[in-house]
Amino acid sequence: MGKNTDKTDGNPGTYADLLISGGLVLTMSEKQGLIDDGAVAVSGTQIAAVGEASVLSRQIRAAETL
Repeated sequence: MGKNTDKTDGNPGTYADLLISGGLVLTMSEKQGLIDDGAVAVSGTQIAAVGEASVLSRQIRAAETL
């Protein structure tokens, strides 16, 4: 199985330019709402993924992490 380089699907090995984690994330989704220890992955000028920091840190390979 090769590396997944798709920038938007959230699968393990997904690449993002920037992963911002460890903060309070307020989403516009009724399902996710407020994430206490959240993270946001950014690819180019788009948000690639939003979720719990512990989950995204395992799923996203980022060029830079804040």
